[in-house]
Amino acid sequence: MLHRVFIAIELPKNIKEELGSYQNEFKQILPAKWVEPENLHITLAFLGNQTDEKILKIKEILRNITSNFSHFNLETKKIVFGPEKNYNFEKLNKIPNLIWVEIQKNELIKELYQKIYDNLKTINIFLENREFIPHSTLCRLRTWEFKRLDLDEILSLERDIFLSFKVDKIVLMESILKRKGPEYKVLETFNLK
Repeated sequence: MLHRVFIAIELPKNIKEELGSYQNEFKQILPAKWVEPENLHITLAFLGNQTDEKILKIKEILRNITSNFSHFNLETKKIVFGPEKNYNFEKLNKIPNLIWVEIQKNELIKELYQKIYDNLKTINIFLENREFIPHSTLCRLRTWEFKRLDLDEILSLERDIFLSFKVDKIVLMESILKRKGPEYKVLETFNLK
């Protein structure tokens, strides 16, 4: 049986609630497909559809990595449009797909990502070879609705946001696609030392 899986950092409840309050504010301005606050997370690696056998190997790799990796702190930086940087909203020649919370630069999360990336190759799982930008997606934009906003409304959505939290575990999650949106199920939690 195939499972659609990814590796993530779950956000603490208080951070999810804080980000949920921003979502509620933005919903009045921007109709979009909003991520439920309880589902907010930072994706370290999307692995796609994997067999039960491959998931056992992924779990073993994650156990090995986390048993030797110390916990660390992360801070949010700002709410921005993604996945590109520096959109020109006056011309609207390129429309963003997402609004996300960008995470402050942090060498430890990049090191953790790199260890996961390198170790997954050993079991023939190859992640996209692109820059890792730690973030938590707040919503997916609908292009035609976004184009109807005026410039002031668009610019009011981006803002600095400084929240700090401890990362002491990562999770292997299954994403079960449903009509109302994805449902996430934790397959296993891996504590950092």
